[in-house]
Amino acid sequence: MGAELLEVKDFVRNWKAELKSEVAAGRAAGRKPPTLTIIQVGNNPASTKYVDNKIKDCKEVGIQVDLFRIPENSGIDQVGLEDIVYNCETDGLLIQLPLPDYLDADKALKYTTIWKDVDGFMPGSPYSPATAKGIIKFLEGRGLGDGSGKNALVIGRSKIVGRPVAKMLLDRNWTVTVAHSKSPDLWKQLLGKHLIICAVGKAEFLDLRQVPAGCTVIDVGTNFVDGKLVGDCFAHEEDNARCKVTPVPGGVGLLTRAALLENVVEAWNNQNENLEV
Repeated sequence: MGAELLEVKDFVRNWKAELKSEVAAGRAAGRKPPTLTIIQVGNNPASTKYVDNKIKDCKEVGIQVDLFRIPENSGIDQVGLEDIVYNCETDGLLIQLPLPDYLDADKALKYTTIWKDVDGFMPGSPYSPATAKGIIKFLEGRGLGDGSGKNALVIGRSKIVGRPVAKMLLDRNWTVTVAHSKSPDLWKQLLGKHLIICAVGKAEFLDLRQVPAGCTVIDVGTNFVDGKLVGDCFAHEEDNARCKVTPVPGGVGLLTRAALLENVVEAWNNQNENLEV
């Protein structure tokens, strides 16, 4: 095919095994299990599937999940959502998006502390957003943690992927260019890049024939076309492989979920340190 698929599943399996060992060691020392609270309002099928996968992941590593799955017709309002957030006794808390239009997750999160913000969305949060964190961890595992002398292109400028991953790459000495779906002559930005992270949320946005030979491509896209999950990148089957790319599905989604687990374990450790002060 026109691109070599990067192996993500084994990497995530090993990452989760490390987290499981860390939790088990804490439990053996007499600590309570780490707890993640998930608040979901409505029954968006994609959200429900994602939440179910998060619960499965948590069970694998020993994290306890408290799930508030609230029907949209339950009558919950903004104050009710804020009350749930405020009263949660938990190590980590997340509000599953999207919410119904009449509810505001950012306002609700003001009723908890940054130490519980395992999504990394609050200003001053000690945790990196999970997708960006998962990508960086994967790159480090492939020997691409230090980008000294190398060029990266991030296509996408969202607050939860594009911007944070660009900053994290800069912090690791990459020379970073940030573009987006409306950038003119995008193909020119592809030239001379060793790493491309495509996170625009448009199916088959990037033709991998255009990327430099030997480039590593991280496809963040999760788009549904005719009921099939596809990424932001595409390759032609008849072309020779010229780059390496993360698969969709089975790629960045797995990295995101593993990074969330690590954020929960970090929150668990932070809560324990705060109790000891």
